Amino acid sequence: MPSLTKYYYRSTFYFSRSLLQATNVTKGDSDMIERFDIEKNARKIIIATLKLVGEEKKIHDDTNFVSDFGLENGDQARLFGAFDKKFGTKITDDDGIVTFKDLIETIVRQKLKKK
Repeated sequence: MPSLTKYYYRSTFYFSRSLLQATNVTKGDSDMIERFDIEKNARKIIIATLKLVGEEKKIHDDTNFVSDFGLENGDQARLFGAFDKKFGTKITDDDGIVTFKDLIETIVRQKLKKK
């Protein structure tokens, strides 16, 4: 029997998709929805990679990867590698990512360049 969480996310996804198809969605709206999806998936990656099960509420725009999670360079490289694999981006130390918001903006910026 599928879990209710999986059912909820699956039904939310299909509802969102059908809503987009039923309405006249502008490019800005589409980018906003894509940003929301990136944030949601980024949270899942952080939780899985850093083993933060049950601490989802700690991840918000101002979350600092070093001071809030105690990440060292190796941990950051592993985490950013997971984002590169999921989103098809190339995140480096030069991007200056300190907070969750910095991370999301970097991913969105790189994905928009590819379009």
